[in-house]
Amino acid sequence: DAVPVEAFLACVGMLAERSDSDSATFTELVRSRFGPRRILGLGIDQVEVAAERVVALYGGHGIRVTMLGSERLLELPDTPPSEWLKAHYRRIGWAS
Repeated sequence: DAVPVEAFLACVGMLAERSDSDSATFTELVRSRFGPRRILGLGIDQVEVAAERVVALYGGHGIRVTMLGSERLLELPDTPPSEWLKAHYRRIGWAS
């Protein structure tokens, strides 16, 4: 687990907040200077894998991949980025 999925979610959440949205396009995830690819130093393939992992792990919390025309979107619930980081520590057993 090189980059925790929750850190990826926090980056996506911050990116979505910047555009006053509840989603981010995959293009934004890999091209934006505020996207997880640049912030976390991920390759394009790693962004794809991370998106699949967050949907698998947190899909029940409202995270999903949808299509808008030919663009894929990663949709998030209205959760502050800091809450995703707290979720990481709960998941690994370091809950405070």
